[in-house]
Amino acid sequence: MTPSVKIPARIQQKTNRLNARRNRITYQEKRRVLSQRKQRTRTLIQLGGLIHKSGLMQKVNLDMGDDLQDPKHILKAAQIFGFLIKSLECVSCDLKAWQALGAQHLKRKTLL
Repeated sequence: MTPSVKIPARIQQKTNRLNARRNRITYQEKRRVLSQRKQRTRTLIQLGGLIHKSGLMQKVNLDMGDDLQDPKHILKAAQIFGFLIKSLECVSCDLKAWQALGAQHLKRKTLL
């Protein structure tokens, strides 16, 4: 049997304060990570809404609820992904014109 060692009160207090500080930092880090995840999720949901509003889903015959990872819908996902990639490759694209067009359609769609 190992004899128990009495830790001086001063050292125990410092240990307790350090443990409390470590716990606060851990809690703050978890909150920061959760906040970042929520922000990312919100942005992805908004992007999905923009794709829906643009009519791209109808163009590739994609219905709400279709699972894009399901093999029967993978070609639709590939069409959308290919469209987005091709859009990014457009060197001579006028982004200001895209912005103006998008703003015009968003105003029209939100008034409906």
